[in-house]
Amino acid sequence: MVKTLSIFIFLFYSCQIQSTEKHTQASSGKSISMEEKELELQLHATSIEGMRNSYELEISLVNISEKELIVNKRLSMGYLEDHNRELYVEIINPQERENTGIKTRLYERHPPTYEDFGTLKAGDFIHTTFNLFDWWELPKGKFQVKVYYHGTSNPYVQYPDLIIKDTIESNWLEIEMD
Repeated sequence: MVKTLSIFIFLFYSCQIQSTEKHTQASSGKSISMEEKELELQLHATSIEGMRNSYELEISLVNISEKELIVNKRLSMGYLEDHNRELYVEIINPQERENTGIKTRLYERHPPTYEDFGTLKAGDFIHTTFNLFDWWELPKGKFQVKVYYHGTSNPYVQYPDLIIKDTIESNWLEIEMD
């Protein structure tokens, strides 16, 4: 009994270390020089007609390399600390230079499945749109918004070997709440 328990504890501990290492690698990504950059995340905003202080964000993930890349095509929005999302937002008050906004959505989403992964040919893109204020509440003022793509955010999912693991950030956009 003691020997079996010891083996179980060792296996459990080993799995936890491996899982933690994968999470650290996946969530931190790596620094990418301009020469190594393979994906670009483009962000555009339009105000939603008839809705005061409401912005629709359009996000495009573009393959700027000369080869096919494997990506997570689901492009689901979420929050930084969540596992089952590919996109998350950073909102900064320029005067305070700190992340701001109140989260407005509670959600539960299944992890990505094998069908969510696919190739993105050189020069091709995928895109999605979402209403920023379905996810965030902001006070009056000017804010800068940036979106991040991280297609391997769940440390418990078996991702394709050649999937892009880096975190890709968009351009900054300024929005104003009145």
